Amino acid sequence: MQVKGHGMQVKKNHRFLEEVIITILFLARQGLAFRGHREGDDSDNRGNYLELLQLRARDNALISEGLNNKTYTSHVIQDEIISILGMEVRNIIVQEIQSMKPSFYTIMMDETRDISRKEQVSLCVKYVTKDMKKVHERFLGSEASSTTCEALYSLLKGKYPMALTIHCYAHLLNLVLVDWSKEVPAVKTCLDMVQELYTFVTGSFKRNATFENIQRQLNDGGKKTTLKPLSDSRWSCRADALKVICQEFKAILETTENITTEDTNPKSRAEAEALLMKVATFDFVFITSVLNDIY
Repeated sequence: MQVKGHGMQVKKNHRFLEEVIITILFLARQGLAFRGHREGDDSDNRGNYLELLQLRARDNALISEGLNNKTYTSHVIQDEIISILGMEVRNIIVQEIQSMKPSFYTIMMDETRDISRKEQVSLCVKYVTKDMKKVHERFLGSEASSTTCEALYSLLKGKYPMALTIHCYAHLLNLVLVDWSKEVPAVKTCLDMVQELYTFVTGSFKRNATFENIQRQLNDGGKKTTLKPLSDSRWSCRADALKVICQEFKAILETTENITTEDTNPKSRAEAEALLMKVATFDFVFITSVLNDIY
């Protein structure tokens, strides 16, 4: 009887684990965060993973009972299941590509910094299906290190000597423009001012609201825009930032003038006055206009 009871419990645990995997798959497909800031029983919101399991437990007795076992809802189990699912996805993609004879595919790689300031690599694999009529896109990701790109390049070249590797031309052009802008003092000063304007205006809800209100007045209540930050890696950011400066230059001037006279904070008034003196110059207007055409 004891052995039979143990066997039934094992089967029940397996079924509960299946429900846990279904929940994890849903959150992963939707791109939702799993964990909350506070996951204790006294928390009002314990994160998407635990809250979704709790919701499903209302009409699923198996989940309701299984939630009493903290092992299957722990961070360790979450990470392990996500890792296993990721490997399974990767294996399926590889099998699909290998099953096609001949196989035609390309790999596009990019990296970005996540909220924890770690570089993450994204891989996009494009390949043609067996009927040669449909192109599939599949995406993979991994944490990046300083040697990730070089290692992947060496691996591909070692296995496929005829493989063509093409650097992103937009990225190459952006790198040239970034280096060039740092070497020309007038351009560097201008771009520093663009970033300084963004930091100053958007760094305060009150100042940003002033900028938006002045835009509405000048544009007869039309669409308002926000100042954009600069970025060395994302080439579109500089174009977006310069475009807003050129389009809303009058609103920027009136915003800084308004802050110098109306703001009750002496520091804000002083910063606005210093910005106004730098922005309301021929050099700034001319260089931003030229850079806007270049970017």
